[in-house]
Amino acid sequence: MMLRRRSVLVSSVVVVGALVLPTSAATARPDPQARRAVAAPATAAPAAAAEVAEVAEVPEIAWGTCSVPDLQEYLDWLEEVTGEPAELPAGYECALFPVPLDHAEPDGPTLDLALVRRPADDPAARQGTIFFNPGGPGGSGFETVLFGGDFLLDPAVTAEYDLVGFDPRGIARSAGLDCATSLQQAGGYYPFMWPESREDMRVVQRANKAVDRDCRDDQALRDSMSTTDVADDLELMRQAVGDEQLNFFGVSYGSYVGAVYANRYPQHAGAIVVDAVIDPVAWATGRDGDRRPVAARVGSDVGAQQTLEEFFRLCEESGPDLCAFAGDSRTRFAALHATLQADPVVLAEEGFEPFVIDHQLLTAITLGSLYSSFGWSFLAEDLVLLELLASGPPLPEEPEGPGEPGADALGRLRALAAEVVVPDYVGSLAQTTGVMCADGVQPRRAAAWEAAADSSAGYFGPAWAWTDGPCAAWDVDTTGVYRGPFDRTTATPLLVMNTTFDPATPYAGALALHADMPGSRLVTVEGWGHATIGLSLCAEAVRTAYFLTRQVPAQDVTCQQDLPVFVELEEPGPGDGPGEEPGEEDGTLVDPQSRARVQAAEATLDPALAALVRQRETVMQHVGRPAGAGAPVG
Repeated sequence: MMLRRRSVLVSSVVVVGALVLPTSAATARPDPQARRAVAAPATAAPAAAAEVAEVAEVPEIAWGTCSVPDLQEYLDWLEEVTGEPAELPAGYECALFPVPLDHAEPDGPTLDLALVRRPADDPAARQGTIFFNPGGPGGSGFETVLFGGDFLLDPAVTAEYDLVGFDPRGIARSAGLDCATSLQQAGGYYPFMWPESREDMRVVQRANKAVDRDCRDDQALRDSMSTTDVADDLELMRQAVGDEQLNFFGVSYGSYVGAVYANRYPQHAGAIVVDAVIDPVAWATGRDGDRRPVAARVGSDVGAQQTLEEFFRLCEESGPDLCAFAGDSRTRFAALHATLQADPVVLAEEGFEPFVIDHQLLTAITLGSLYSSFGWSFLAEDLVLLELLASGPPLPEEPEGPGEPGADALGRLRALAAEVVVPDYVGSLAQTTGVMCADGVQPRRAAAWEAAADSSAGYFGPAWAWTDGPCAAWDVDTTGVYRGPFDRTTATPLLVMNTTFDPATPYAGALALHADMPGSRLVTVEGWGHATIGLSLCAEAVRTAYFLTRQVPAQDVTCQQDLPVFVELEEPGPGDGPGEEPGEEDGTLVDPQSRARVQAAEATLDPALAALVRQRETVMQHVGRPAGAGAPVG
């Protein structure tokens, strides 16, 4: 899952061989008014299982050489800062795969899905294809595999499987929902991360209606963006690659994709790994009569607060030498939050646009940093920096002692702030909204989101509760959307994975799916952060064995996090910001914070654990973020 934040969504164009196809032209859409209905009311019953209409002939996937013009700016930047040529990875193949816009009308209009394939290293031992979804909704599986395909799975797995990443329908390069609006030039729809006053609520209500209005030209696409549609697309892709069963790896929201497919096509479920798990019943309909908005039902507020409490506990145990924020950290955080709420800091530096540091920005920065527990040493130093800024005196040019930031530490704060402010481009907002409003039973009044935020847990409740706020006014036809049951016996049992302290997808979601799905096995990583990727050698071994054998362990497995939470930071130090050049092997790391964590790991950990950090940072920088955006925040 992800928070609403600033993102620059690059133009969605894929070049396959000599074919140049803008995704905005890839969809032949019917009359926008042909299917119009409001989102299902909060009393709607779960949709019954539906069979995808038979497609007379599933086309083969026409793989070709990858050329992705909209990523050239990133490659040019890499070349500039490293002094080395930056190119797309060799050997990868790309394709556009046509699917019905409406699976109930297989001979009707189509749209093209953008796919990228990392071929198996050992064709003679090839078992099939693993499809990957990084979450969101709105994350780009295309980008994640293109830049992280060599790190996502153990080499033993990628020796025997092709790895395919795809942008789900309506996302990024797969006919991404793009709503033109004059409000883009006015600074976006929502001038805050969440409303806190009556006037703010009036702004939300007007903005919700504007988002809906400005996206109505793509109504046919809006009506076809549910996870049910994505699961039906996966079924066609399975057939197109010639696999008898679907092998799939889904993280965060991608876990819901896996759960829907497994219950919609249980006879075709192959090795399906779901990591950082959303409780599918909570997402679709709510458990036990829970009729709050979808984002509130999944319990991310609880998971985030529990994870923050662990940060405080471990910080105090580690002491000030390793955690700069040690010394009654819980009370210090509460005081900092109250100070920034009462008296925000306006940071104006020469050469940079001024920005406001308030309690909402503090909350968002903290939440984003909780995703990677190996980076908590950096979070501690960021909190010290924010304390100093809130107290008034200017920062010294050089650090005065261990854990004390200098003026150049503002660079990292600017980079963090740039990724968590409200979006000024409606593409990613509309794409996330398009999925969340179609998938689950939603209220139809903004007051329901206000009530959910008021009743939520800890500091993070409002941030999570308002993630799907535009659904209050979003018109969408939800006919045929699959909303359960999620308890079917599958041809191959699922492998369910989660950390015990996940700030976005709490452990309770994994427990719920595991309890519902017959024969599934649960891999628990006793650790901290969003998803288990790159946290535990034990968990990596279980996932690898499952894909290679397509058999779950004999019983549930509990693993320990191998990565330390706090480490001594020498190089890079607290002043490292986005201007720091990546190391010679850091070309796959988009985010400066990811590069800093990798560099710290390689300076302090043994090679095996440093390799885990590189794996995690390379993959997770793309998980749960819109295509073309910066580091993940939610």
